Amino acid sequence: MLNFTNKLTKLIIAFSLLLFCGMSTKAQNRQIVLGQPDPRFNVRAESHFSTLGGWENYFFTVENKTSREYRMVIKVDMELACVGRKSFTIGVNGTVHLPPNGVFKPSQDYDHTVNSPDSKNFKDCRLPDNAGGFTLVKSVSYTISDVQDLTQIAENKASSEKAAAQKANAVSQTTATSNTVRTTQTNASAAGHPATTGTPTTATTSNSGSKTGTVNNNQPQQAPPTEAQRQVETARTLAEIERQRNEKQAEVQKMSDAITSTGTMFGDAIRADAAAKAAREERQERLDALDRQKGSLIYQQNIEKAQTGDETAISQIIYAQRLMGYGFEDFATQMVTKFNSSTARTALIGHYKSIMSGYKAESKAHLSKGIGFLVLTGLGTAGLMYLSNEAIENDGVNSSDSDTYTYAAAGVAIVGTIVSIAQFGKVGYKYKPGYLNAESKLRKLESAQTLSFAPVYNLRNNTVGVALRLNF
Repeated sequence: MLNFTNKLTKLIIAFSLLLFCGMSTKAQNRQIVLGQPDPRFNVRAESHFSTLGGWENYFFTVENKTSREYRMVIKVDMELACVGRKSFTIGVNGTVHLPPNGVFKPSQDYDHTVNSPDSKNFKDCRLPDNAGGFTLVKSVSYTISDVQDLTQIAENKASSEKAAAQKANAVSQTTATSNTVRTTQTNASAAGHPATTGTPTTATTSNSGSKTGTVNNNQPQQAPPTEAQRQVETARTLAEIERQRNEKQAEVQKMSDAITSTGTMFGDAIRADAAAKAAREERQERLDALDRQKGSLIYQQNIEKAQTGDETAISQIIYAQRLMGYGFEDFATQMVTKFNSSTARTALIGHYKSIMSGYKAESKAHLSKGIGFLVLTGLGTAGLMYLSNEAIENDGVNSSDSDTYTYAAAGVAIVGTIVSIAQFGKVGYKYKPGYLNAESKLRKLESAQTLSFAPVYNLRNNTVGVALRLNF
């Protein structure tokens, strides 16, 4: 029993030293300098080298510096020490999609990792970096190709549809005019008068003060719709879109439930889950399309008023941009800067608080995982050491089973420590650029608040109210 206690004590000490060293030497991502050949986009790259794990990760971020929507292909070529040349394409399905003023993040990309083929972990060929760590990167280059301006494609499509509609309207008007002329000719013949044609004619009176008048057989044109009529028509269209959205949601939900029930009935749970997931994705795609259509109508109806500082219109534009899947941060910031809009300010404050809360939640999750791995590692190590001690008591000090259990315990301790370190290394949310950026912008907004009365628009239930805001 004394032998077991000594071994366990040594393992715990080694485990603690590994954990301390890992926490003390937490590596940060290394920035890779890249050229920027296209002024519309900003491409950034980072690498992360793990000394213990013997691998290096690569992360790519693409920023759209324009207000247009793009899709493109970005191919990366890397010269790496120990490995050689490595080429790949960024983005799931080999494409990068950038909404207006949007950002393509590493979370939207595949995992780009180089692993050591042996236990040396690249010690003989890795390169030192400027931060005191290591890297495999010698050089990185990339090419941007097949750039599609999705905004231009949408504009061309809308222009073509508008031209087709105008052409169809012109044909319809010509047909109506022709029908009117034929009806006039028939009526005139029946009354015993010569038939008139569709060409305008001039009639004069017999007195000296005669006036010339024009007789036109074309139908009178309707007056353009008023603002109230346009609003009524827009509201009617939005109601129809919402009705279609609800129908699609109910329809696809029924299909998803039916697929799940069928899979359960035949015991094919895996296939049922895959089919249900596909149905959910299809449902979400349809709902997103309806949301984009609804957002586009709301945007077109309110953008002119929003540019004058109208609070209700500003809130509607923010709502529309959310529906269309675009970021509203740039628009809201512009409204705060130009009109000191309280609605835009409130939306931005909520947006930045949401970002910060996301980082906190993610950090808390990593902390919980790290502690969980530590507990499991401790229990596994203790259990294996107990078995090792039992083998010694049964078979003697030279027991082969005892050695096996001891090596297994050491392996569990090392692997568990590495995994725990990896989780603890992601806990420091307060030092992440995204959190710091959101916190800085939030402080600026809150410090600039003043006492004001302003109308606000509730995005959840579509109601308008009045808000009082006070800066302390």
